[in-house]
Amino acid sequence: MQIKPKQAGLVMLSAIFGGAITFFALPIQQKQTNPEPGVSSIVASDKPECKYNLNRLKGYKYVHPIFSAAPECESSNYKSLKSSISSAIENEKQAGNLSTASVYFMSLSDDSWMSINANATYHPGSLLKIVNLITYLKMAETDHGILQRKIEYKKGEVFAMSQTFNSKTIVPGRSYTVRELLHSMIANSDNYATTLLTNHMDTTIFLNAFSDMGISRPNLQDIGYTISPRDFSMFLRVLYDAGYLSIPSSEEAITLLTQCDFKDGILEGLPASIKVAHKFGEAGFGNVHELHESAIVFLEGNPYLITIMTRGADVRRQEKAISRISEMVFNNMGVAL
Repeated sequence: MQIKPKQAGLVMLSAIFGGAITFFALPIQQKQTNPEPGVSSIVASDKPECKYNLNRLKGYKYVHPIFSAAPECESSNYKSLKSSISSAIENEKQAGNLSTASVYFMSLSDDSWMSINANATYHPGSLLKIVNLITYLKMAETDHGILQRKIEYKKGEVFAMSQTFNSKTIVPGRSYTVRELLHSMIANSDNYATTLLTNHMDTTIFLNAFSDMGISRPNLQDIGYTISPRDFSMFLRVLYDAGYLSIPSSEEAITLLTQCDFKDGILEGLPASIKVAHKFGEAGFGNVHELHESAIVFLEGNPYLITIMTRGADVRRQEKAISRISEMVFNNMGVAL
């Protein structure tokens, strides 16, 4: 059974998902502080100096499910690590490798976290493919056959953005199941597969994934959407916690993210034996480029989440800077065991 597109003209959304978006990067914006409707924060406190936020979903008659929980304040345990990474970023800027960078880190064993330049926002590029993945797995929880349904890829039908880090792509003239397209979108960061999926997905569920978490929703007519590393990290966090999708769907999403074939950036700074669920994203044009990566690093006994967002003039230099930051965090977490 073929899926027929519900919306054929989602060009703007496809551009947001794409790799190297052809626009001049906008100045860094301050993170929006007014969350969209759909989420409430219930605050509990076991220590007067640091509150603990429980985020609960709305929209149900009797239940109010928790989908994430985290301390409100940074942990002092990472003061030295934060200082070291901040110094490293300044050195990268002095060397001309970066113009700016932001880092969000969370230990998944105890929810402690720290961030650097946390209020800066960036164009997420292909990072939003993770939200696309979440959308389809959310759709599959009520439409149980959707992942096996086929979408035909007609020659000349699909518009897709170019990107620096290329891999395998789907082939025109063939039909693919949604599950196959999801694999190509995540494992290979295939913009053609992404565009096909975007044209057939439920955009309401896609947008709700943002508002449910208190994150500013993208305007589907504006490719200039930006997000902070802290906010974007929520999407990986809720997969790890299995608080937004079902447990099997969350497991499927993270398994797929471990198959991402981008081996530079965060992975380059880690031993090959370490399992990592991750996705990169790039955006920019001319002399202004953005390169980002978000990952769950399954360090035995001390798993952690890290999102690094960068802006500079050369994505290859930015990739090396991401790798160096990743290595610093990994070494710190390994010592902490």
